[in-house]
Amino acid sequence: EGTSGQPPSKRLKVEPEKKKEKRHKVDEDEIQKMQVLVSSFSEEQLNRYEMYRRSAFPKAAIKRLIQSITGSSVSQNVVIAMSGIAKVFAGEIVEEGECFIKSEIFCYNHCYFQKKNTEIQSKPH
Repeated sequence: EGTSGQPPSKRLKVEPEKKKEKRHKVDEDEIQKMQVLVSSFSEEQLNRYEMYRRSAFPKAAIKRLIQSITGSSVSQNVVIAMSGIAKVFAGEIVEEGECFIKSEIFCYNHCYFQKKNTEIQSKPH
């Protein structure tokens, strides 16, 4: 018997229940945080989030790719994990592309306005 006064077999049954309750509480907290976050999205952000949630790489294609690289069969869990990683990676590439486009537009506008300002200042008054 342990320090709790219960035989080990009884303690083992109680401990998973406590872990399950704690995990359930954490899940509820995470769901609530996500609801608060999503409710504060603009319409554009909400549309992008919905598209992200709906998007997925075809599992069969991912499985074939992994098997062609490794030369061995892979479990469904590996395919699901790699699909998720690929989705995150693709999202990061898209985000970088958007930042690049915004910076190029800014640079273009800045250079354009600088040129126009120089032209205006160089005209005789």
